[in-house]
Amino acid sequence: MTIIKIITWALLSGFFFPDVSFSESLRALVLKRDVSQYNRVLDGLKQQISAQKLSIDLEIINIDVEQEVLEGTRRKESPDLVIAIGTKSQHFAVDQFVDIPVIFALVLNPAGTIMGSKKSAADRIMTGVLAHVDPDKYLLYAKRIQPQLKKIGLLYSTPFFKSYVSVMRSKAMLYDLEIIEQQVHSKMEFNEAFLSVINKNVDVFLILPDFQLYDKKYIRYILLQAFRERIPCIGPSYAFVKAGALWGLTPEPFNIGQQVAALIVKFMHGNELPLEYAAHNELTINLVTSRALAIQIPQAILGEAREIITAEK
Repeated sequence: MTIIKIITWALLSGFFFPDVSFSESLRALVLKRDVSQYNRVLDGLKQQISAQKLSIDLEIINIDVEQEVLEGTRRKESPDLVIAIGTKSQHFAVDQFVDIPVIFALVLNPAGTIMGSKKSAADRIMTGVLAHVDPDKYLLYAKRIQPQLKKIGLLYSTPFFKSYVSVMRSKAMLYDLEIIEQQVHSKMEFNEAFLSVINKNVDVFLILPDFQLYDKKYIRYILLQAFRERIPCIGPSYAFVKAGALWGLTPEPFNIGQQVAALIVKFMHGNELPLEYAAHNELTINLVTSRALAIQIPQAILGEAREIITAEK
């Protein structure tokens, strides 16, 4: 089975692992950086551990400043589980804790790390909660916000996002939508690829959080060029909507921490451990953009928004 097929299968079905169960307290090593979003994930995790009275001992390590502590952790009794919050922590966990199960949180592009680890996905427990919106939610909101929508354009670069787009394409048919996509292999191809997609009469352009492809320069280019063509953009977070996208969904870190706690409970009972999307996402609407593009946002959608941008900032 090819890497792409494995990743796509994982996104559609979830990973399945050997039985593991714990009758006593579970010792978990939490790897993170001192970043506000990661701290929110940890808060959500702790809240659920306390609320459910789970027998879990957490040892929290800041991977940026506590390398010596980590060395000591590897020398003494190994933890039962590593919880990796953020992409850098997951990369570290894969490289340094090769025989220990890993549950990750708020990771943008874990698939390459999993496939490139010293043990395959079939040999070790490697799952968690992605820093991504379920493609189905994007499609649902896109159709609710613009009921006449038919074509969604997008670009991607990495194998993970190729799989993500494949999942989105398969679900789009349920909404009578078509995904107009193009893979970009280098920055030199970017402008041509973008123009190729929007020239196929797309109704909206979805900016994926594929940051191997997008940087500030290209994000600005897309927002401005799409606006000139009167094509609204969907952003992967609040910041993109503030910059000019029509709307966007932002994964909520505290809730992701709660999802991680639920995965740990499944792990402790030897149950299936699916790879999950962020379950709770905050909707942001930019009314400045909607007015400029003459797009009427349904009142019901406005009522669901966490934040509505009403003036240029």
